[in-house]
Amino acid sequence: MVMEEVTTGAADGPIRATVDYGMPLWRLVEVGGYRHYDVDITDERFRRGGDGIASLAFEVLDLGALPDGEAALAGIAVRGVRPATFAETLAVGVAHPDLPSSGILAAFGSVWGDDRFIPPRRYVAAIQAFNGHRYLDLQPLAFPWKPEYKVLVTPMQ
Repeated sequence: MVMEEVTTGAADGPIRATVDYGMPLWRLVEVGGYRHYDVDITDERFRRGGDGIASLAFEVLDLGALPDGEAALAGIAVRGVRPATFAETLAVGVAHPDLPSSGILAAFGSVWGDDRFIPPRRYVAAIQAFNGHRYLDLQPLAFPWKPEYKVLVTPMQ
């Protein structure tokens, strides 16, 4: 497997994961063994270009309760970190199958504007923990940001 755990979890320091940026999204989903994923999660909508393999350090950021996901996105920007892409979040999910233990772990580095609606609705892809299983789902940015929602970030590079 290309993605592997390098260190232990967030309580012991940064989370490290190896990301294969050339791997198709369907393969990342398959490797993670997710029970279900939203059909709107596709390469065209959530895959950011890139090649190569990189080992990166990540941190789970707790923003608390906020009015909506747009406020969460703004909260990341002021912290001087970069939100993880969906591919990076999936790699962390493979390396750390215990994340998230509840709520969602959002990939704010991959926001999709759904232009099937006017005005377009914005979504972030996320790993969602529910009833002992992990799912891949979309979180509308217009919805309230709950305290159990977390964000995956990495230092600016």
